Amino acid sequence: MNLPNKITVGRFFAIPLFLLALIYYNRSGRQSFYFAALFIFALAAISDGLDGYIARSRNMKTKLGAVLDPIADKLLLNSAIILLAYGIGDLYQIPIWFAVLVVSRDLLIVGGALVIRWFKGDLQVKPCWWGKIAAVLQMGMVIWVLIKLPRPEIILTATIFFLIASGISYLRDGVRQLEH
Repeated sequence: MNLPNKITVGRFFAIPLFLLALIYYNRSGRQSFYFAALFIFALAAISDGLDGYIARSRNMKTKLGAVLDPIADKLLLNSAIILLAYGIGDLYQIPIWFAVLVVSRDLLIVGGALVIRWFKGDLQVKPCWWGKIAAVLQMGMVIWVLIKLPRPEIILTATIFFLIASGISYLRDGVRQLEH
């Protein structure tokens, strides 16, 4: 297992730690849990960019990494957004409909990939820029909420735009793959 894949696996371990820290902060109000959650999420978000950079710059891309990285991202972001939509202490409560949008889009992408794999036997996984920007904005939005910046609806609105645009882009790509 190469370094980028080890970093990605580390992100899998960070997810339950982040969630537990946020849940304990919600239950106890102790600032130590709040700072732990913020630190863990920020580290996980940075690791997402770092593993990709190392894999590309050192020619260390692997099929395992191509599968694990998006799964780790989706688990991290979906769990964080769902928990923040539930409501955590004094943090901004992300609208439930937004959490539904994020999860629905990701389920559509994964479901579409499974359909293509089933009918075509081969799946061309091509991350699009719309999707990369949507992921960065989702991470930024979670950090925005965690550090209690004012007016989170600003980043929420931008994130919605890129989530929808990336969903359409992935849908078009999936339809093309099914047609050929």
